[in-house]
Amino acid sequence: MTARTRNRPRHQVGAIVLALASIGVLGAAFVRFVLFTGSVPSTDGRSPNAITNADARNDRRGPTVVSTPPPEPEVKTIFDGTSGRGWMLCDHVPVPPRNIQPDGLNPHGTGSYLVVYERKLGDFALDFDYKLTRGCNSGVFLRVSDLKNPINTGIEIALDDTTGTGRHDPGAIDDLVGPRVQTQKPAGVWNHMTITAEGPRIRVALNGTDVSAIDLDLWTVPGKRPDGKDHKFKNVALARLARRGYVGFQDLGGDCWYRKIVVRNNQPATS
Repeated sequence: MTARTRNRPRHQVGAIVLALASIGVLGAAFVRFVLFTGSVPSTDGRSPNAITNADARNDRRGPTVVSTPPPEPEVKTIFDGTSGRGWMLCDHVPVPPRNIQPDGLNPHGTGSYLVVYERKLGDFALDFDYKLTRGCNSGVFLRVSDLKNPINTGIEIALDDTTGTGRHDPGAIDDLVGPRVQTQKPAGVWNHMTITAEGPRIRVALNGTDVSAIDLDLWTVPGKRPDGKDHKFKNVALARLARRGYVGFQDLGGDCWYRKIVVRNNQPATS
């Protein structure tokens, strides 16, 4: 006890001792709180544990990233059944009115190898109905980059009045992949086809059944299949074909009709 304390009255000394003891008790409680909770009291009225746990969660997750949903595909009817607007021949001449018939768009007799939609497409799904006459030979060409040479600059989906599962039968990716099953209806009956092109992958569904598919990235050697066997496109490496181009319907022999032609497009169409 210091000299100053000895000179104070006894009741003052007692008060000082009591105050020091209270401070010690409060300090010990604070230290224990920090040690056992790992936090300090909050001054904003929230639970200390809530602050600590939130911080820990943020540390684990890192900064919040707001994802942007992919754009909705454009859905467009590109043939309404009443006019040839938007369709042309390979020389860019409009489709003659006589080829717009009550049953739909008929490419036969136009004098052009293809009747073509006027805008180029990249990734898309093409839906349409078609009807063949007996013995008809037609097809759907995709991503044609040169309308003067559609055979070697595009991909053809075969539409013939046949009943097999060869590489030229209905739903085949012509001369490349035959349909796994044959689901085309007889001549004179309407069929429905969906063709989906996404990057190198092309899929074909005929009357609700998936019938053929191809991954063009696997076809890297001109005239050769991935297994080394030959195909007819001797000067074309399919993996290097353009991924954007014209869509068209072929006139090779016989009347056929196309209607309810709708495209769902995931990339903006170009002229």
